[in-house]
Amino acid sequence: MSVATLIPASGRPAAAAVQPQPALDALLADYAAAWNARDIDAIMACHCSDTEYELHGTGQRQRGAAAVRAQFAASIAAMPDMHFELRSAHCREALLLFETTITGTLQGKRVRLEAVDILTLRGLKVFTKDTYAVQAGS
Repeated sequence: MSVATLIPASGRPAAAAVQPQPALDALLADYAAAWNARDIDAIMACHCSDTEYELHGTGQRQRGAAAVRAQFAASIAAMPDMHFELRSAHCREALLLFETTITGTLQGKRVRLEAVDILTLRGLKVFTKDTYAVQAGS
């Protein structure tokens, strides 16, 4: 699946350099594979050292690779069989948006979440990751 169609910023300067489509496809493929393997080192290899993460609705934003890593590790530990199914992905300039269905076992119960992630990129690394998720049933 292609990451997206790049939409030119008509009439205004680009906020950041537009990355070549094959590079964005590779980043998305690596990131999705890392999450599905629950490989925290591979996940963090896709992030900048000063990365930030927020799961909206929690009221907490993690800043810096150590804090983000700890939060991701806690999420993986809480749902050790989590699986991400990519439903769509879109990119414009240095912004990557993707929709996923997340399934797994949380506190002994099967869950299904519908999520949207908004990532800002610095080069080909994730600078910020904002996640919005709702439980969609099992």
